Amino acid sequence: MDINKDEILDTEAVSEEVIPVEEPAEDAVESSTLDVTQEDIDEEMARYGVTSRDECEHTEEQTEEYTAPEKKKGFVQMPILITAVAILITTIIISGVVLVYNGFFKPGISGAYVLADAADSGTYFVFDKDGNVAMDGGGIRYFGTYTMDKVDGVDVISSDFYFIASYGGQATVTYTDNKNTMTFTFAAGSLNFIKTKLPDHEVDPQNITHASADELGITEPNIVDGVIGTWTEEMYGTYTFNADGTGSYLSEYSYSEYMGYGLGMEYKFKYTVYEDEILITLDYYGGQKEDGTFTYYLDKGNLVLNGVGYTKVDK
Repeated sequence: MDINKDEILDTEAVSEEVIPVEEPAEDAVESSTLDVTQEDIDEEMARYGVTSRDECEHTEEQTEEYTAPEKKKGFVQMPILITAVAILITTIIISGVVLVYNGFFKPGISGAYVLADAADSGTYFVFDKDGNVAMDGGGIRYFGTYTMDKVDGVDVISSDFYFIASYGGQATVTYTDNKNTMTFTFAAGSLNFIKTKLPDHEVDPQNITHASADELGITEPNIVDGVIGTWTEEMYGTYTFNADGTGSYLSEYSYSEYMGYGLGMEYKFKYTVYEDEILITLDYYGGQKEDGTFTYYLDKGNLVLNGVGYTKVDK
């Protein structure tokens, strides 16, 4: 079918009947059956910041005066912001619930206790709600961990820390006097505890109390620069010698399958150096003292104590 160009240009109305047409000739004029003008299209495009072709055809002199229409701000950021705030609020609520539960409802023991039948022994049993437990004598402290669970409404403590493990490793826990006293009931017996306050522990390095001091004529501490620092050995633990004459020892918690229990150890002491020896003294809560002596020498940057080489820890 041959389509006449003039007939297309003169047509003002469009029939509702769809008439298939052949491909227009190369010289055919583009036309539209939509009742939309170029002005309508340009106006709609301008709403979205798109400038029509005619508006963009300007001279170089007009470039500085031409300003593109302002683009509309995206609305997608608001839902994202609302979602982020909602997630944050939910996280805060959940965290608050967990803290309240841990603080008031989760089974746990908090505080220092003494055994009822050895209240003046100077040994304190310290528990916290994070599951840490220690036997604290002042200059020496043994530590481990424990767990608390509710079984049929009763608190049950379980631990492989040696002072609990040596009684069987598990006990029911009951309280009286507003939790100021408690009883661990094991299969083989029971332990009664009284809540108390952990005493302060002060070490005076200037006061030489080592048993050998009088015999050796030691009246004041002697600190050797080469000894100062923290020294560690994989199997034997870590010693720290401070410049003020105080020191400490730490052995991390370890469990013995053979013994059936585990423990960690920490000492706090004062020391002085005499010739090729380091003299240390531990002061206990009960007023007792314990002395120790190390032979020492420095070897290629290592500190050798009683024949065992310790490597210095950089801090």
